[in-house]
Amino acid sequence: MYQFTDAIDKVKSDEKFSDVADNIKNDCKQLENMSFSDAVIKINNWKDKFFSPCKCSIIDYPEWFKIVVWRIIYNEIKTNPQARQTELIENNINLPKDVFGKKYWNMYSPDMKLQQEKYDNLFLPFNYAQVECNHIYRAMIHHIICSAVVPTDTIVDVFGKLGLVPALCANGYKHKKVWVNERTKETLTKIQLAFKRKLRIYKYIERVQKFLKSSYPNEQKEKVSEIIGLAGVLFSSYIDKNEFDKYDIYFLSAYFIMYKCLLPEYWIDSNLEVWKTERLKKDDAESKKENSSKQEYELTNNKKFMYDTWISHWIDEGRGYKDRVERFIRLSKSELFTFMDRFSKLEFCCEKDMNKANKDKGDNKKKY
Repeated sequence: MYQFTDAIDKVKSDEKFSDVADNIKNDCKQLENMSFSDAVIKINNWKDKFFSPCKCSIIDYPEWFKIVVWRIIYNEIKTNPQARQTELIENNINLPKDVFGKKYWNMYSPDMKLQQEKYDNLFLPFNYAQVECNHIYRAMIHHIICSAVVPTDTIVDVFGKLGLVPALCANGYKHKKVWVNERTKETLTKIQLAFKRKLRIYKYIERVQKFLKSSYPNEQKEKVSEIIGLAGVLFSSYIDKNEFDKYDIYFLSAYFIMYKCLLPEYWIDSNLEVWKTERLKKDDAESKKENSSKQEYELTNNKKFMYDTWISHWIDEGRGYKDRVERFIRLSKSELFTFMDRFSKLEFCCEKDMNKANKDKGDNKKKY
């Protein structure tokens, strides 16, 4: 974030303005408390005095001047949200409306930075990855993102498993990319499309919330086991793609959300995932032995995955189980809708996309 103090530091190190550096530094100190109109007068005076006589190109204006203009526009838009950046620049400072763009100064535009600062620390009781799901960590990451000064319209999340950081913490970026493996990309892209029908998905979730809230402990445990078991199998990297496609996408999307809310802590679930995969492989092999013509098993006939001893053991021990269920029940319709809206704006990418982009880039170079 650019400050007037940054401009003062730049003036100190600019030899071209060493003879007037003290005057400029004093003016910069006063600018913070000036009205927008007075600040504009000061800027235009600098332009006429320092840049016009030497016919200096806009691109070559000194760094301290660029920072001052940036900060004045930023302060005005923050004070008057209805103000438009392009009009403030063209009508008052007589600079190109895209002066902060790549063609001229290549800086984060003030309006983009203000958009980036907007942050609603959405409460989501997911437990998928510590940094992504802990709202305190997300707030810290948002603060770091807001301090960025390297101009770009894209944020790339190479560590996130669900894309919560770019979805919730990076409002100022036009493109929000999340790198995942190819299979995960296919799954999440389908779920994104389903999220356009938010109410339909919410009705699935609401029914489960009401059931868990009113059911007896044993019934509640059985339902949670079913969700974890079925979703765990459906979203496993081992499951056949055609089997996944048999299910209603809105049902899958609802189970995807519920699974992220109810599954064990990620360090426990990583062990559970290995265990589930081995069980799946074992049962699949046994199924093929019994009936060689059968190429794939039916998930609906594998209820034991839903009620297996391992998941039941985690629930019975109560290691975060009760708290997880209670937080899921409290998850509101507006919170779910907000999550689905923001999740839909992410762009999931995989290694294949990167290879294709590099190939296209190479082909374009060959043309020239």
